[in-house]
Amino acid sequence: MNVITVKDAAGYKTLRLILIQKTLKSALKKMRIDNVHVDVTLINDAEMKKLNRVYRGKNKPTDVLSFGQKDMKIGKLRVLGDIIIAKETTAKQAKKMNHPINDEYTMLAVHGLLHLLGYDHERKKDELVMFALQRKLLDYARAK
Repeated sequence: MNVITVKDAAGYKTLRLILIQKTLKSALKKMRIDNVHVDVTLINDAEMKKLNRVYRGKNKPTDVLSFGQKDMKIGKLRVLGDIIIAKETTAKQAKKMNHPINDEYTMLAVHGLLHLLGYDHERKKDELVMFALQRKLLDYARAK
């Protein structure tokens, strides 16, 4: 069993949060990963800018950050870590890409999950692998 908690830092409860949760559960199922815990939090751009400055040295908001946890457990669950998504940046990107905002949220959530699992896109070769897997997981989740 995988546990995915999704919350909006402003306290809103929306269908978007359920969609993100279902997408991540589906992605983990497709990857045959079980007994993990992931927290996802949606925050505003001002808070994301602070996190990005502190942890990445960049004084601007970004769309998603992932913070992995090593060797942490909750009962029998291995804690993968936290995924933080910036709401305003996500909305801007969805508009720029001309696709539904919920598609942007689920893409960023899967992207963050892959970072927690050790994938990155610093080198072109790694980017191709990560983004292909990201598309495959999103297609699988949307087909369900």
